[in-house]
Amino acid sequence: MILALPGCSRKEAEKPPASAITDPEPASPGTGPKLSDLIEPLSPPVKVTVGLKQVISDSGVLIGVAKDYYKELGIEIEMAQFATGQDMINALAAGQLDVGCTVTASGLFNAMIRDLPVKVVADKGINVPDMGYYRLVIRADLKDTIKDFGDLKGRKLAIVGTASLDEIALDRCLAAGGLTLEDVDVQVIRSFPDIIAAMSNKSIDGGMVIEPFVTQAIELGIADPWKDPKEYDPD
Repeated sequence: MILALPGCSRKEAEKPPASAITDPEPASPGTGPKLSDLIEPLSPPVKVTVGLKQVISDSGVLIGVAKDYYKELGIEIEMAQFATGQDMINALAAGQLDVGCTVTASGLFNAMIRDLPVKVVADKGINVPDMGYYRLVIRADLKDTIKDFGDLKGRKLAIVGTASLDEIALDRCLAAGGLTLEDVDVQVIRSFPDIIAAMSNKSIDGGMVIEPFVTQAIELGIADPWKDPKEYDPD
């Protein structure tokens, strides 16, 4: 989810009369039109501070920066890294960020209730069947023990924050086995890399993790991808 502070956005420039609008020059074979041919760049350039979590769903912003898409339009992106979406929402509410690539959490709804100028702009990621980017993973050494949802009972499972998308997803996963959050030992670990580290030292049995940390943990032999999210948390 992408959030923005309306007060930080630049006012839309007056549109030229229809007679003044011309089509951009045809692009050469193999290339598309420049963004600046389609949208008038901001002048002078405007700096926009964007909150990120170093996760795969941030790639849209990162690709745009790498390919100078924003720069071409007069937008200077200043990136700020956060461990959790809740921390990012707090920074947005405090006016420390212009845009936050964050998640649905209680802090977002609290900000709206308090009439803070935070606006939901767009979704930035969904779980596609058989290609889930956000999921429950379990320790690789437990894959032959934790085979079904009911086997999660009594296990230590980590999330990065309560009253958030992470807790909702875990609750749905447990519900698929007739369990609730009361049936497991929920551990709050405030970053995805730290969840993987806790799995590595066997202090937890599994956790809700997002890419690229899912793939990294699997390649290191720490985690098993377990069940596809389509079985417990379909979009």
